[in-house]
Amino acid sequence: MMDVQVFNNEEFGQVRTVTIEDEFYFNLKDCCRVLDIKNHKDAASRLNPKGVVITDLLTNGGVQKANFINESNFYKLVFQSRKPEAEKFADWVTDKVLPAIRKHGAYIAPAQNALTTEDAFIQLFQTQKEIKQEQSVMRDDIVYLKDEQPVNPSINQDLTKERSKAVVKCLGGYDAPAYSDSKLRQKVFCQAAKDFKELFKIPRYDLLKKKDIDRAYDYWKQWQPQTNLRLEIEQVNKQVLLSV
Repeated sequence: MMDVQVFNNEEFGQVRTVTIEDEFYFNLKDCCRVLDIKNHKDAASRLNPKGVVITDLLTNGGVQKANFINESNFYKLVFQSRKPEAEKFADWVTDKVLPAIRKHGAYIAPAQNALTTEDAFIQLFQTQKEIKQEQSVMRDDIVYLKDEQPVNPSINQDLTKERSKAVVKCLGGYDAPAYSDSKLRQKVFCQAAKDFKELFKIPRYDLLKKKDIDRAYDYWKQWQPQTNLRLEIEQVNKQVLLSV
């Protein structure tokens, strides 16, 4: 059974950790509870299986099997959460929990034979080098997740509203004849959707990447229908005005 180190926080509650072969692991169920992810088993299926371990854990109900995830998978789990406090939780783990586990920033395994001072420094240097390499990989993973992850549903809904505003404006407003023409209105909405997905290279709105949020808002502020469609809108609005 693994030695469990427990960290407590007034806001996030209890998070259990273990160290396996010099690598830090977090209790998956604890993390999912904090991140408001209801099904921790389903969440585990979306993580890198190489960074998920099952170990015996002593609980109030006796010894039970428990899932623990490594640091890289922890960050992936954070980005699955829609909870506003998810980033704050990640900051707490990064700033408080991990430094507390690492303590001196390096781990030197006990040796059967005493090391000379020179050997100890060499081992310390090698361990620090390995830690820096691991941190570099994790930083790359974090940057990738922040940039490539789809936007959350609230942003997607807000962008949909911006699209509607842009289309209604191009039709001449809600009172314009072009807007009242359901076929023309549908055509303009379809054109707007097609243009947006082609520009950002996505098959659906909800797959817009986080790195493209600002560009997406700017896009709807500037969007205009293609020339032929714009002329059709103008013609419908003029014909009704002339008939009046």
